[in-house]
Amino acid sequence: MNLWLVVFCLSVLHVSRCCCAVQQRSNVTDVIGSNELDVVQTGAQRSGRFFPFYTIGRIANVPCTSPSGLSGTCLIAGECKDNGGLASGSCSSRTNQAVCYTKSCGGSTNLNSTYFTNSGFPGPYNGGGTCTFTVNPSSGICQLRIDFRSLTLSQPTGDGSCTTDRLTIVGGSPAVVPICGENTGQHLYLNFAGSSPISLRIATNGDVSFNRLWNIELSQIACASAERAPNGCFAPPNDRYAFTLSDNAIVIDPTLLGSAMLSATGAACTTDFIIIPNPTGLTADRFCGLGFPGVTSSARPFVVYTVTNGNETPDVANRGFRLLYTQNACSAA
Repeated sequence: MNLWLVVFCLSVLHVSRCCCAVQQRSNVTDVIGSNELDVVQTGAQRSGRFFPFYTIGRIANVPCTSPSGLSGTCLIAGECKDNGGLASGSCSSRTNQAVCYTKSCGGSTNLNSTYFTNSGFPGPYNGGGTCTFTVNPSSGICQLRIDFRSLTLSQPTGDGSCTTDRLTIVGGSPAVVPICGENTGQHLYLNFAGSSPISLRIATNGDVSFNRLWNIELSQIACASAERAPNGCFAPPNDRYAFTLSDNAIVIDPTLLGSAMLSATGAACTTDFIIIPNPTGLTADRFCGLGFPGVTSSARPFVVYTVTNGNETPDVANRGFRLLYTQNACSAA
């Protein structure tokens, strides 16, 4: 009995650390400096433990942020290392000093926050191959937020197809089309289907020389969290959706910088156009030409669709579009 009391006291006195998981395609030295490697334990270096003390009286995993700004999960130091990670400082009053490294391509995680980067990040990657990583939801988790801190892949074809490079996301809802091109700063929300995982797969064509770059933050959101996105809120980059707004207002008022005298709507827009669903006071939701007056829509989720054809090479006069929008407060009942 005395032995068990001693073991319990040792376990609860463990200091929890901020474990920042960085998923990579290669060695940990691609992300953290060599001077920080004295406490690294990768999967190949870990020694087995028959009965780890930290499994008794363990601390609940909660989100944390390291001094470098990386998000992570508070874990007991030994548990962080046994997950292939590098323990940062205390999650309470002590200073965090390092970042954490865990599994590479083909691995999985159920931590609150994980970073998935290309080989050699922050340098570019100019190679080919595929890399798959799987996120398993922890208990009480409903959503996954995917932030593209950096995402630069080869551009799509004229019809929007990702034929050279692509990021494919499998699992969760709503469905996501293949992603390519420049998407730095974009983000999206996906709902977990119960306990089923969500997988990310990046495929690159090594025959095409291109400086690819990705640093993707994967954050799990609890079902009861105020950070959980409302149903219908989905911010997909690089497909037929131009942008989607948050659900804290009910009206979007986009205005194109151009002349309404040179605009067209409805059936007159057959090749390149944008769609604003259910515009107030208008019979058509298609807009093209060189401008249009202010349009108001209360249809949620707030989304603008863009449609183009593949005949863009000689069409040099049309340079795309720029929209300004404001969100109007809900009308008083």
